[in-house]
Amino acid sequence: MPRPTRHNTTGVYYLRVRVPSDLRDKAKGRSIVLDIGPKKAKVTIGDAVKTSLRTKDLAEAKERFRVAEANLAKIREGLRNGPQKLTNKQVFALAGR
Repeated sequence: MPRPTRHNTTGVYYLRVRVPSDLRDKAKGRSIVLDIGPKKAKVTIGDAVKTSLRTKDLAEAKERFRVAEANLAKIREGLRNGPQKLTNKQVFALAGR
């Protein structure tokens, strides 16, 4: 199971999660936005998703990692399923009419 990793010299925790092999070609090079604590981080996907969790506190890093991992799970699901067709009723609901 992935967990936050600590940088040796700075002590700041990082998120590093490998991209599944079935999604690597679809996801590589895409930019995504992850919730990291009070701010968001723009990350470009490579063989792994890597970004700072912007904290030196382990408990806070675990919480931020959990939230970011949930966001990544939604992104992976969207990449696997592709675009979804909407019914006419759903289109009007989204348009607010």
